[in-house]
Amino acid sequence: MTLQVSLRPLGLVPKQFYPGDTIRATVSFKYTVAQDTKITLQAVPYQYKLGVLDRVGSSAGQKEITLTKAMTPASKEVSIDFTLTNIADGKYGLLVEALDTGYYVLQDNLIIVGTGGAGITDVLSMVVTIIMLSVMIPMLEGVEKG
Repeated sequence: MTLQVSLRPLGLVPKQFYPGDTIRATVSFKYTVAQDTKITLQAVPYQYKLGVLDRVGSSAGQKEITLTKAMTPASKEVSIDFTLTNIADGKYGLLVEALDTGYYVLQDNLIIVGTGGAGITDVLSMVVTIIMLSVMIPMLEGVEKG
């Protein structure tokens, strides 16, 4: 059995998502196989940690598909849904791979995850503003209105 899959670069635009959101990754590819062949496609967010691609496996989505016999390149489009679970705020890439084949396509910094709540910078800014107001209000009370 010979499996030849050519996955194109994704070329997608980065987008904001939140934990719990479901993402649909659609990939188009060409393939040739000598007989009907089942493969599993996986879509998963990833980050680089210490220079190594680290998949967020808890958010992975998989779909088993059948490639029908094709001696000349045939086209196929497949959508894979996955939900962002156990994922921290940050920028993630998207990896779509045909498991156990070595074929994959990825794009860095495509999924921007945020909790939607105030981050540490927002909280610190608010604290500084409150401190400044608590110092300025007593000073303003002593100013005469003219």
